[in-house]
Amino acid sequence: MQVTMIPHHVAGLASSRIRSKSIQQIKRPPDLNPESFAWALSFRTQRPDKAHVNQLFSQHPEAIQILGHAAYGLVLCSFIVKRMLVLRLFAVPASLLSILFNYYSAGAPVWIPIQWNVLFLLVNCFHIGMALAAQRKIELPADKEFIYQKNFTSMTRVEFKRLLAVGHTRTYHTGHQLIAQHDQIDSIFMIVEGSAQVRINGHTVATLTQGEFIGEMSFLTHQLTRGEVTMAQTTKIHYWDEQDLRVFFAKNPTILASFHSAIGNQLISRLLAQKSVRPTSAQAA
Repeated sequence: MQVTMIPHHVAGLASSRIRSKSIQQIKRPPDLNPESFAWALSFRTQRPDKAHVNQLFSQHPEAIQILGHAAYGLVLCSFIVKRMLVLRLFAVPASLLSILFNYYSAGAPVWIPIQWNVLFLLVNCFHIGMALAAQRKIELPADKEFIYQKNFTSMTRVEFKRLLAVGHTRTYHTGHQLIAQHDQIDSIFMIVEGSAQVRINGHTVATLTQGEFIGEMSFLTHQLTRGEVTMAQTTKIHYWDEQDLRVFFAKNPTILASFHSAIGNQLISRLLAQKSVRPTSAQAA
């Protein structure tokens, strides 16, 4: 079988001459050979223009309804999430589907919602790009990066850096008592480098290391501390005062949720560790 290759400029000329006519009205121009004319005719009949899409939706009216429901469903999802970046990631496909819905649903395009959705789409894409660019530019010191990976991956590095900026960092020497037993505290502490020992009635019950919170239960419940905490070595501590956090979290509720999640995950890890140690101690006895 011999295949006739149609030059692109000839095929384009043929298709442009017949594009605006119906199939029944098309006649072969005298300056086009039959092969070029047949190719252009095939291109015209298969091109998915608006008429073909409208015909598709008229044959399947449920498709346009699914399109509209999908658009508003994504809008609903964007209202539910708390993180702004995730909200915008839902809003972008919602705008795209809404544009398609308003273009095809009424028989003729409804331009006002289409134009507004184009504007929403551009604004959200711009802010997504800015957020991703800022995220890539943020570099944390090795110790802060370790803490971020251990506790705070539910927030962005930008948010984590803002959280750190609310607190303060101090270095304490070996033996320094950070928290006394049966004391009232108004700060929460976290080990950046080093380690600390927790003692209850003079007995060491736990050793805390890098990335672990100190005094989180008393801080959250406003109850007296159960034990004392002293530095097992020279230790760098990052801490937040309650009043500073209260003001900060009032303006950043999503960071508050991530902060509580980090504390909760650490408490769960400690409980699981205690449960794994108790059977071993019992067997040894």
